[in-house]
Amino acid sequence: MRLLLGIAEAGFFPGVIVYLSHWYIPEDRARAKAYFMVTQPLAIALGIPISRWILENIHWAGLAGWRWVFILEGLTPALMGLVTLWYLTDRPAKAHWLPDDEKQWLMGELKIEEDRKICAGRVRWIDALRYPQTFLLIAILFLIVTGNQALIFFLPSITDNMKSMPVAIRTIAAGLPYACSALGILINGMWAHRTGELRWHTALPVLATGVSLGLAVLAGDRMWLTLGLFCLAGFTSQAYLPVFWTLPTTLLGKSAAATAVGLICLGNLGGFAGPWIFGYLKTITGHYDAGLLVLAGCMLLAGTLATRIRVAGPAGIGLRNEKT
Repeated sequence: MRLLLGIAEAGFFPGVIVYLSHWYIPEDRARAKAYFMVTQPLAIALGIPISRWILENIHWAGLAGWRWVFILEGLTPALMGLVTLWYLTDRPAKAHWLPDDEKQWLMGELKIEEDRKICAGRVRWIDALRYPQTFLLIAILFLIVTGNQALIFFLPSITDNMKSMPVAIRTIAAGLPYACSALGILINGMWAHRTGELRWHTALPVLATGVSLGLAVLAGDRMWLTLGLFCLAGFTSQAYLPVFWTLPTTLLGKSAAATAVGLICLGNLGGFAGPWIFGYLKTITGHYDAGLLVLAGCMLLAGTLATRIRVAGPAGIGLRNEKT
């Protein structure tokens, strides 16, 4: 069932990334994606205490609390799926809820952007398979997800192990880094929107996360310092999201972006690798330090690779296609 859940949800994220490109001009996409992606850390920050409350207090119809966690938290997205199907339209031209003057203005702005792509040389969807930057983004995402997913899985256990802190503080500490993540996503998305710089707004937050995790290991038994470093890591760990996912459409245009996003999402396999490696190191060493150092290394390597992203790449492909 977990495998089926993964298959079912796999298309949602790349679908939304391409969907937003149908509605926003390139200059506005980082900000728009920041608004969308900020919901992920907020959901984790709110979901931890809510899930714990359901687990401990809801036992209706003789079912265990953990079953009600799945039922109650799965019902909401299922209902929102129906709302999405009925309310959202693929493109502005079909949006009956949008005033005609706004619809015409938006379609005109998007048409100007499409004309620019044609003048620069359209990149076909198959070029996404040949473009080296696509595979660079896969590697970057794999390393980032390896680090982030392991942290998501094990941060509650790490904070629960801080026995010198009250239980209430430990519970708050498990969700606090993700509240910081929401702030980081918004600030970095807005900043990238203002400056138009994509490469460094992807690389710097990831590098900062690696440094914060490494320092958290060096902090040793200084629990409050460790918690502060985890919050700093939380602030930067997902700040890359709105900028990173603007890259496929910026690099390749809409025609190839859908293929590129699907390929880049292969990096989510890090969601298996990260927790497995972290759990294995915890088992053989008896503590979390080795795992945290590996996560820090993954983030530092991902950030270093992100500095190699070449944002002005697709025109070159288009020109080569025309010459051929």
